[in-house]
Amino acid sequence: MRLYSRFDITSIKDPETGEQYDADETGAIEVPEAFGRFLHGQHMAGKQAWEDDAERFDRLTAEEDARRRDPASLYDLLQQRLAPAEKADPLTALADAAAAAHAAGVDLAEAFAHITEALDEQGSEQTGQQPPAPAKKAPAKKAAPRKPAAQ
Repeated sequence: MRLYSRFDITSIKDPETGEQYDADETGAIEVPEAFGRFLHGQHMAGKQAWEDDAERFDRLTAEEDARRRDPASLYDLLQQRLAPAEKADPLTALADAAAAAHAAGVDLAEAFAHITEALDEQGSEQTGQQPPAPAKKAPAKKAAPRKPAAQ
């Protein structure tokens, strides 16, 4: 049975057999089925201590999805990408940051909407003013009623 420690344990000893099991380069520890079932049921600080491949995949995927949806992390990603290029052309730096975010699977339209919203909120907190309301479309002109055609 292949298990991953949630607490960075890289080596474990089976108390019944005395055999030592070490983690591979991915962090997984291959243990016999009976010992694996025992470990899989263990909890530390209210958290499951060991997870199998499917549980690890689900957890990492959920964490990545949450990170991508968080406006603060999107803003931080853009800040990290823009920081080295602050002295360079701002449009080039922004294009590089957008390309990196797109490569990471971030929906750019959604990301910029969240960032704009966060910046508006941040600006209103600093100035104590409400952010400007979005522009409203002008009402559509009504067509003049048609006269019936003479027969």
